[in-house]
Amino acid sequence: MGQSCFFPGIGQLANLRTLPHFRISQAKGCQLEELECLRNLRGELKIFGLENVSSFESAAKANLSKKSSIQGLRLSWDGTKEDCDDNINSVMEGLQPHPNLKDLAISGFKGSRFPSWMVAKDRVTVLRNLVRLTLEELGKCEQVPPLGDLPCLESLEMVSLHNVKRIGAEFYGLDINARRSASCSNRDGKPVTLFPKLSRFVLRNMGSLEEWSDAMVPSNSSSSIKVFPSLRYLELGGFSDDLDHFPGPHSTTNLVSLESLGLYGWPKITSLPDQIQHLSTLGTLLLCRFEGLEVLPEWMGSLRNLRKLVTSNCSNLRQLPSAEAMRHLTNLNYLSITRCPLLAERCTKGSGAEWPKIAHIPRIHIYPLNKV
Repeated sequence: MGQSCFFPGIGQLANLRTLPHFRISQAKGCQLEELECLRNLRGELKIFGLENVSSFESAAKANLSKKSSIQGLRLSWDGTKEDCDDNINSVMEGLQPHPNLKDLAISGFKGSRFPSWMVAKDRVTVLRNLVRLTLEELGKCEQVPPLGDLPCLESLEMVSLHNVKRIGAEFYGLDINARRSASCSNRDGKPVTLFPKLSRFVLRNMGSLEEWSDAMVPSNSSSSIKVFPSLRYLELGGFSDDLDHFPGPHSTTNLVSLESLGLYGWPKITSLPDQIQHLSTLGTLLLCRFEGLEVLPEWMGSLRNLRKLVTSNCSNLRQLPSAEAMRHLTNLNYLSITRCPLLAERCTKGSGAEWPKIAHIPRIHIYPLNKV
């Protein structure tokens, strides 16, 4: 049984400025159109129960595109109510926000495609001020939206987009026409910068993802491409179980600002991506759920700025890099080993085979064993 709305008939409060959340239902006074006359809403608005909206016209009555003072918007489909794909997609079309929006979250959307205001050429006009975007639990969308040309985007989370098999060049916001334009406007060789301000990127639980392509410019262009130049925090993993490696573009090998990396494995992964060794600015590394990983690679010794190393739920991990490689990690001051029983046993203080490699680290936390 769905939850009912808390404030039936709230649309009568024409001067209302703050409405943190609004839950739609079929009950009288609880439809989305209640938001139509609330022109003064500002701050954050979370809309739940969008499965109860069935048409573009009904969605458009919320007048979200005219609410210029709303800074944060969450659009959430909660239930399992079935509707035809065209209806669901049209509802999303009608929920276009005002260009002043800075924070957008879309959760549980059951349509097969993103709305035109997220993918069409004029999307940069609609989303030009967007700073944070969260997409989660989208079961039917087969593609991710083009986002690399959004000038203000700083945080991007794409989690549990279960039907996405490929992230193509379109993700970077350079379609064919744009690439031609880039070729004409950058004949002096100036780089094309994509995701210019993105500092935080989470891409997880994409169970069908098998391929992730690079951005491309035309072969007749002398321009180079800079991707993720400001990225400091990155989480990746939980991709297709059929893969025995991490899919990833070459652009992830040149993350000149990256400080924190979290990798989440799956059963077929038996080694870490070699490109990690080139991340010279990396300060924190989290390795989680690498069930097939037995030994950490020797090249980890090249991560000279690494300060924090965390391993979690790696049931077969038993060995760290060599003592020499560990000595090269002169800035490492925190090591956490959680639910990695083989490695935990071998790191037992004083008696474990791996203990001499880590004895110099100031802070060591081993769970379920005691802190040492």
